[in-house]
Amino acid sequence: MASNQVPSVGAPRSECGQISHTRWVWVVGWAVALLLGFVHIWAVRHDLYGDSISYLDMADAISMGHWGAAANAYWSPLYPALLGLALKIMGPSKSNEITFSHIVNFVIYAGTLGCFHFFLRSLLNAHRNAESKNSSESCNLFPEWAWVSLGFALFAWTSLQLIQLDLLNPDACVAAFVYLAGGILLRIRVRPAGWRLYLILGIALGLGYWAKAPMFPMAFVFMFAGVLAAGNVRIALPRVGVSLVVFLIVASPLILVLSRAQGRPTFGDSARLNYACYLYGISGVNWEGQPPGTGTPKHPPQKVLDAPPLYAFSAHLKGTYPPSYDPAYWEEGMTPRFSLRGQVRALFSDLLAYFDLFILMQGAILGGIVTLLVLSGTWRSSIVNLAEYVFLLIPPLAALCMYAPVHVELRMVAAYMVLLWVGLLSGVRLRASPEFRKIAAAVMISMLVMLGVQLVGRMVKDFSMGVSDPQKVNWVVAQYLKRMGVAPGDIVASAGDGFNSSWAHIAEVSIVAETPDDGKESFWWAADPQAKAQVFQAFAMTGAKVLVADRMPLPNWSSDWQQIGTTPYFVHLLARP
Repeated sequence: MASNQVPSVGAPRSECGQISHTRWVWVVGWAVALLLGFVHIWAVRHDLYGDSISYLDMADAISMGHWGAAANAYWSPLYPALLGLALKIMGPSKSNEITFSHIVNFVIYAGTLGCFHFFLRSLLNAHRNAESKNSSESCNLFPEWAWVSLGFALFAWTSLQLIQLDLLNPDACVAAFVYLAGGILLRIRVRPAGWRLYLILGIALGLGYWAKAPMFPMAFVFMFAGVLAAGNVRIALPRVGVSLVVFLIVASPLILVLSRAQGRPTFGDSARLNYACYLYGISGVNWEGQPPGTGTPKHPPQKVLDAPPLYAFSAHLKGTYPPSYDPAYWEEGMTPRFSLRGQVRALFSDLLAYFDLFILMQGAILGGIVTLLVLSGTWRSSIVNLAEYVFLLIPPLAALCMYAPVHVELRMVAAYMVLLWVGLLSGVRLRASPEFRKIAAAVMISMLVMLGVQLVGRMVKDFSMGVSDPQKVNWVVAQYLKRMGVAPGDIVASAGDGFNSSWAHIAEVSIVAETPDDGKESFWWAADPQAKAQVFQAFAMTGAKVLVADRMPLPNWSSDWQQIGTTPYFVHLLARP
């Protein structure tokens, strides 16, 4: 059996060249990746919007000992639990909570980098093992320093350009487990009989599911890839059985908690709700059983007014913005059916996203791989060579196919793209000649230049944002409300975009009612005294203290509204009913 030891400096020359000393490349890769991540986090240290608000709401509840908040059928618990524990231990002030949360994100980013380090070490070890068995005249012509350089560049690019650390969400955690699982597959390739590797694979996949529900189906894909990596079904099956048992042991507590909370077997409702959202345009804010055939809502928001549409969430007032905090509650009863038109529309939109990713964003890498495959010989030989690393290609291909029919955000497939590119490049074999070495070097340089230019642009943009230190608009809004007498725990109303109302989280209030911003004429009622009085009265009946609008209600707004400083926000103090 081939040795699993990493060759030391001065190791014997292989058929494909000398194994060079690359410690300095690893050090530089770590330093540059951490620097890029730090600058990015520093630039977005005040940002809080969208899904991040719900995750931070859960983290706050967990930090106060309310662990039941982690049992959410839509938002997975691992990330808010980590964030909540950090908030509990360090206890930052409310004014510094958002910045502190971004620092925690940087720590998670550094941990993900450590998992990627493990993956890259495992890849190089698998390459050496393969070359020691290769007796042909062909080989992969990239030297070790080139693999390390490209690897760190891909990691930094996918982390900053695709995952985008300005979002407080679990995507970096998921990437960490994807890298761990990929690294274990590569080690199984070298040592297929190692029981401990399969046990660790099960643990990593189980924790990945705790980080995000889509890792549940992907776990079975990784286990299938483990069978292929071993290369011997008789050896692999009992060991992958261990992975399966361990995975189920780790995952089952969360499955049981969610199933009990929902009253039916489930490993999470994110896929079902996203299907309805992106194929039918349904959301918890306004779903009333439309379109026909999507089910009967069990907990619809109370529709207080029809014109303008005004919804109240007092029946399940949890988190800053209840429809986002617990979508599974507001959309319970939904049974969306297949829609050919919606399916075609969603698939076309997601294929456009993949076109942007593969052609516009990373066309140089795709073009380089195609060039090398063309030069590697006949298509039959190319397929045979790629088959050696098919176990590394199956998970990313499965992930891309899994997301495509419903909804793709590129942050969801970021780590899988790294596995895909290195798997394809690992399977390319060229003749060991000076001409092909030059071609391989040119391809590698083009890839590094493309990634480097984009990363430098990212850092310059982040540095500019960080230096300018933009006004904390949402903090200004929260402080203004406090001076108006709005205290933590109060309820307020929103005219506009409640989903991105981080001012409400900072002020520690909940949005009990909302009239959505449906377009430039959505605040028409502000010009009609009778309609305006009716709307203000309806909001007041919900118990809200104030109504906050995220833009000027009308160009000729009256004294009914107060502008909050120089921000685009306006507020109206509601009279008690």
